[in-house]
Amino acid sequence: MRWGVVILMAIVGLVHAQNVGIGIATPQAKVHIQAPATYTQPLLQVDNTTAAAPFLLVTNAGNVGIQLSAPTQALDVNGNVQFSGALMPGGNAGVAGQVLVSQGAGVAPVWKDVLGSGTAIASICTTAQTNYVQKWTGTELCNTIIQDDGAGVGVNAAPQTNVILYAYRPSTAYGAGYATIYGYRAGTSGSSNGGSSWSTYGIDAAIKGYSLWGNRYSAGVAGFSFLDYDTSAAVIGAKYNGSIFTGLAYRDEGGKEYAIFSYGNLRAEHPNHPNTCFFYTTDSVLNVGSCNADNFQDGNSYTLGGWSTIVDYVADFDRGSSRGTAVGVGSIEYFIDGEASMFVNYGFSPIGDNAHSLGQSGHRWSAVWAANGTIQTSDEREKNILGQPSYGLNEILQIQPILFQWKNSRDDRTYIGLSAQQLMNIVPEAVITHEWVPVSENPVRYEKRPVKALGIQYSALIPVLINAIKEQQEQIKALEQEIETLKRQLNH
Repeated sequence: MRWGVVILMAIVGLVHAQNVGIGIATPQAKVHIQAPATYTQPLLQVDNTTAAAPFLLVTNAGNVGIQLSAPTQALDVNGNVQFSGALMPGGNAGVAGQVLVSQGAGVAPVWKDVLGSGTAIASICTTAQTNYVQKWTGTELCNTIIQDDGAGVGVNAAPQTNVILYAYRPSTAYGAGYATIYGYRAGTSGSSNGGSSWSTYGIDAAIKGYSLWGNRYSAGVAGFSFLDYDTSAAVIGAKYNGSIFTGLAYRDEGGKEYAIFSYGNLRAEHPNHPNTCFFYTTDSVLNVGSCNADNFQDGNSYTLGGWSTIVDYVADFDRGSSRGTAVGVGSIEYFIDGEASMFVNYGFSPIGDNAHSLGQSGHRWSAVWAANGTIQTSDEREKNILGQPSYGLNEILQIQPILFQWKNSRDDRTYIGLSAQQLMNIVPEAVITHEWVPVSENPVRYEKRPVKALGIQYSALIPVLINAIKEQQEQIKALEQEIETLKRQLNH
């Protein structure tokens, strides 16, 4: 085999002074290969019969390829490169911690520090400060608005004690669209593309606050505001365009402050009691019990106190059934809904004494039921005595009782009573012709007006009957004396 190589070298080249030349008569190295400039084949190739690409290949252009058939660079390697020594561009091995940085095509790379000044990869701003998170400006690393002291993070300000994340917006940064923290959830159309419930883990939210134990004076989310100026709030929940909103700690246009203010309907409920409380701001109705209950009287027209008015609900208490809804007033008193009627569990009285009427001539009770009748105050200490009535038997004899039925009433019973028109000509004091009607609330003012229908104060006839009985008694005594006189005359 050795002799075969020697013979081959003698055929393709010359041996000169123990240097081997291929294509050259005077080789300048132990092995010197030279080819014409027009030669297109590789000058040197090392491989085996199964190699996918030459292990080593040198082109006539001077490119060296490792594991490549057509190297395009001075050294072109297809595979990993392992160094056991230093990589020394320009004869410089660099120092520990430096990285090799390209200087562009045709220029040797150089070793540079990662951070520093001068020739470092990233120059640090001269204004850099401790705890500031840095950002790359394209030429250097400079301060951001974020500070991290290891215990908390501050945005646009230094971290605050016991605060994990503190964000600050100066007084000069204000106006429409400004926000200190803005959470945005980019959802997609479809009811199934959100959360699963209103629970801690079921909700899908742009910003979520969670307080694990809920200890005293703790909250998942808290909002505070000085409310120095009108239309301001500590917390606002609103539709995206602001057409409806609810504010917590809100100050309105007039300077009034509210714990809760809503421009839109309000609803409060429990899973076992849906729609427990609902406030329809569009209709100005507070509904407690069931918002599905119909306010079937709402909008009906009535005449109250001489004025035509429309029933306009401001509050409705209804648990959704025809009866049984109770409204408590105080500790034990309550009103309860019956079948087209209202009940109270204890007595009720007017606040003012002898100042208000129960009903009016145009708004009468059809009947008043009582176990012991009515009691009319008759304390002499509260009366200015003007004298004694002269009415008596003569007036009683003029009164004509009547039988009657009420017109325009579902009651078809026959009643016994008197005619107010007839009685007014006999005992006018017993006939009610006028009443005091409230005409203003602020200030409270009443006017004396003719009644819609004449009324009779039947108790006023009792003194007339008493006088009539007295007159009859005098007549009876006179007759008894006359009879006694006649008896004595007959006996003699």
